Amino acid sequence: MIKAYIYQLAPTDWFFPFKTVEQANTDIKKEFCEDDISDIKNELQDKIEAAKALFRKYTAWEGDGQIYVSGLPGEECDSYPLILVVIKQENNGTTFLYSPVELPYLRRYLEFEG
Repeated sequence: MIKAYIYQLAPTDWFFPFKTVEQANTDIKKEFCEDDISDIKNELQDKIEAAKALFRKYTAWEGDGQIYVSGLPGEECDSYPLILVVIKQENNGTTFLYSPVELPYLRRYLEFEG
């Protein structure tokens, strides 16, 4: 089972270290060999869908908003990164964060750990 930490944050506007899904997919095409692109894009999409399902189940996410992704180094630095997924809800700016690792400084915003 995938470890997941789901956080519900106040409106956040600082997304410059994150990429939209479109930006991430463009970079995937640039950085990986043709044989790996489809698998990597699918892996990214799977993480996004898992995050959205957890947001629906454990937070007040209304199903809308801009999706952003970022990564943290894996346990082995040359391995696939740990993917973070953030969605900023359109109507009120509430920001939802999925992380595969605990972010202790955000503990007060934790909605689900599993």
